[in-house]
Amino acid sequence: MRVLVTGASGYIGSILSKNLSEKGYFVKAIISKGKVQGLYQSKYIKYFEVNKSDSIKDWKTIFTDIDCVVHCAGLNQSPRGILASKKLDILRKNNVSLSSNIINYSAESGVKRFIFISSIKVNGEKTEKNVFFNNNSPLTQKIPMHNQSVKLKLI
Repeated sequence: MRVLVTGASGYIGSILSKNLSEKGYFVKAIISKGKVQGLYQSKYIKYFEVNKSDSIKDWKTIFTDIDCVVHCAGLNQSPRGILASKKLDILRKNNVSLSSNIINYSAESGVKRFIFISSIKVNGEKTEKNVFFNNNSPLTQKIPMHNQSVKLKLI
């Protein structure tokens, strides 16, 4: 199986890419420019350095011959660093617009399966003992990042 992993220089994406390659999957790993240093190297992983400002159409060759996309890319944000309004536009562009374009381009490229990994934080900090988050759990919308995750989940 050929898997495209976005956000492959992040914590989840890098571990996922490594584990998939160790199982013999061919991985195309999208990372931000300048982030390849220190990443796991394997004959089964090919890294593609991109600028988030690039048009998704510039990534056309990356999407060819892919069976599954695992979308891990996105900006996250600590509650302590609430974004100013102009920075909120950057957050929106990366977490909603870019993700929406990746979803659409995956469909246009004939990708058979799309997996979106997002922050569970939209559901809050914690649950009651032995009570777990599910599709019916209420969403918290106190932090701009959470609002963007909710918007993307509604696409």
